[in-house]
Amino acid sequence: MNFKVRTPATEVLLLCARPPAEDVEAPLRRVAPAIEDWPALADRMVWHGLTIAAHRRLRDICPHPETGERLRRLALLHAGRAAQLTGELLRILEALERAGIEAAVIKGPALARLAYGETTRREFVDLDLLARPADIPAAVGVMEAEGYRLQAPLSARQINAYLRSGREWKFVRQEKAVHVHLNTAVVSHAEYPLLDPAGWLDRAITVELDGRRVRTTSPEDTLRMLCAHGAEHAWDRLSLVADLSAFLVSDVGPDLESVAAEARRTGGARMLRTGLLLANALLGAALPEGAMADAKQDAQAVRLAAEAADRLTSASMEEMRPAAIWWFVGRSFDHRLESVRYWRRQILVPSVAEWRLIALPAALYPLYYVLRPLRLAWALTRRRTRAQAGGGGSAA
Repeated sequence: MNFKVRTPATEVLLLCARPPAEDVEAPLRRVAPAIEDWPALADRMVWHGLTIAAHRRLRDICPHPETGERLRRLALLHAGRAAQLTGELLRILEALERAGIEAAVIKGPALARLAYGETTRREFVDLDLLARPADIPAAVGVMEAEGYRLQAPLSARQINAYLRSGREWKFVRQEKAVHVHLNTAVVSHAEYPLLDPAGWLDRAITVELDGRRVRTTSPEDTLRMLCAHGAEHAWDRLSLVADLSAFLVSDVGPDLESVAAEARRTGGARMLRTGLLLANALLGAALPEGAMADAKQDAQAVRLAAEAADRLTSASMEEMRPAAIWWFVGRSFDHRLESVRYWRRQILVPSVAEWRLIALPAALYPLYYVLRPLRLAWALTRRRTRAQAGGGGSAA
């Protein structure tokens, strides 16, 4: 995969995203004078979730005082939010532990600690936990007792359907504006053995957060999670690649060869290859020759990485449409049958959106499987109509 940096602004963006231990001061000082629009570059930093990194890298380099001050204020805000969320996480884990519920932290402050050395050096806006499906009903009760509510109330039938779907359980505590995602799989809707939470919890390690040891996924499982999570979001933010690159060179760096071998055996190899190609091409991650050769032999992974790299390095800050994300994710599976299953689930399996749209009695629950594709078709038609109307108005 050949990649060439297009503009000085993109070069600064990528340099700021590199692992924190990497010294990039010299190249930043070299390219900084060529930046013509520092506020626009700051917008891209914020969009890609790199505010903290940008402030640390550019505070003595940025020649634009307003941009420097903006990055400083936003970095402090994110660092304070990270500290608040870490404290809330520990409180939730204690409550789950008292109820006998085993849970592990995924991403969030645990990843910040392992990949960046400090919980306040990575931006995160919510909390993610991994639990066994059998523990979900009890966990819902614990979360409610701690002041949280499901973002959408569910009936008993909907709870059972949700458990089968593998989707995340989204809780919110309004007064603290804290969102917690309770996961029964690392990637929603995926049907891989490697995403089974039972094995992940059995292999969990501990990491210290604010003086307390908490469980998080093993280095190898964390690597697979980062690549699967990036794929699920179509690698729509550079922070996803930055997390992967920082974790690869961290003190707990995973055994990449064993992860690749396991992914080829159980599934997820293309997601892994795509992530590694992006980390190498965009952020210069040094990878074993065997892993790079394996990744480059997967033509689909190369295409997916090239698509993501083009988006990440463009000046566009437009959200990807759901259909575009689904198209990207579906092509990230190793086998065509898995892609078809994924697309089928996206189109047919009811979600909270359908349950919110209309409350059907239990006897009519199967009608939700008809309602979902109809709702998706209606949403697509409305979007196209609006786009055409906007285009017509501009042309006139």
